[in-house]
Amino acid sequence: MCRRGTIARSELSVKAGQLHCIVEKAGQSADWGALNIGTYMTDTPIMKHTTIRSSAWVGACIEGASMDSCTVTGNANHGIVITGAGSVTNCISVSNSGYGVFGNPDSCPTVSCCDIWNNAIGNYGGALSDQTGLNGNISEDPLFCSLVDGDYHLYESSPCIDGYGCGQIGAYGVGCNHCNGMELWSALSVSLPDSMQDMGATALRDFLYASGGLIAGGRWTDRVLYTRALGENTGPWTATAALPDSVRDHQMISVGDWVYSIGGSEGAVGTPGNPIHRQVHDDVWKGEPSAGGDIGSWATEASLPVPLWGFGAAVWDDRIYVAGGSQRDSVLARPADRIYYADIDPLDGSLQGWTESGAGLPIAVTSLELVARQGKLWAIGGQQGPPSGVIHPVGALSNASLARPTLLIISSAVFLQTNGFGSSL
Repeated sequence: MCRRGTIARSELSVKAGQLHCIVEKAGQSADWGALNIGTYMTDTPIMKHTTIRSSAWVGACIEGASMDSCTVTGNANHGIVITGAGSVTNCISVSNSGYGVFGNPDSCPTVSCCDIWNNAIGNYGGALSDQTGLNGNISEDPLFCSLVDGDYHLYESSPCIDGYGCGQIGAYGVGCNHCNGMELWSALSVSLPDSMQDMGATALRDFLYASGGLIAGGRWTDRVLYTRALGENTGPWTATAALPDSVRDHQMISVGDWVYSIGGSEGAVGTPGNPIHRQVHDDVWKGEPSAGGDIGSWATEASLPVPLWGFGAAVWDDRIYVAGGSQRDSVLARPADRIYYADIDPLDGSLQGWTESGAGLPIAVTSLELVARQGKLWAIGGQQGPPSGVIHPVGALSNASLARPTLLIISSAVFLQTNGFGSSL
């Protein structure tokens, strides 16, 4: 039964048998849903064009009723529970902590033209077998304008705009502020205190952090700055505890309650004809920001197995990965193809030592970016040789002599690692 939810029929204004509202952050109920629709109502039991998000339990519970063109996301249990002969049509149920749609054992549920995707336990459960590919159902990223900001309008490229002949799926249609498929950039009123490059940057809670790098005048620095960033508003940049050493071409990442600075180098790079050797770091430093964003000090963590700069770094499931980069200390440095990882103690943020992965990158590359998403590790772009001003696309790799010390190859390749990712690469 679905009769004693946080919000039931008597608590909503219902006209013509329809609900049209947003239910947000509802508390846990005795009987399932944050919003419940059932045959015990006097009006026609249809829920339509409704958004249910971030409830403390199940999002919606329907008993012999219908959901049409709704969006359900971020709820602490199942997105939708169906009891009896309920039906769900043209709805989105994504990123819930239980199943996307759950059919009670005594139910005869019908799901059609829905996007059920990325739910923690599974997309379908209970009396419902996987409906993906049946009756117009899909399982794809709906491409919300901004999940973080609660904007569930869709990009023009969303698979829910015309879900395989089903028409619009979800409570909202196209509505992003975009340009050629990308949201417009806007200049913020608060700039960095200096021009900066080759620095590390990350975000934790409501704060942005920037560390090290090369600043105006060609000086490398140990400075760490932070600012509060809420929506489109940022506060002034404030200096906090400096890194233990000056560093550039490093990585800065955040996990749990901590921010980390990893590797990097200090010094100029020179030119191929006049290389300048610089110090390369294997250091890993950890800071624990306060509630106000300030970092009191930096603690030394387990060092990288080798000094590295220009590498990529990412985090997945309390594990830090670093890939590629270079161990050499001048502009003539050759890139590496190795991947290392370290587990993070969730209690104090300490690193449990570094291990070299048995699966390296397909090519040696530096100045790449590493991204972890949905249990997969992505290595994107980068450089396959020391700088010379001669640029070749990666497609010309077979025609290029990598033995030439002055050849630069800019990689357009994207590599994907899935084998064993999340446990031990």
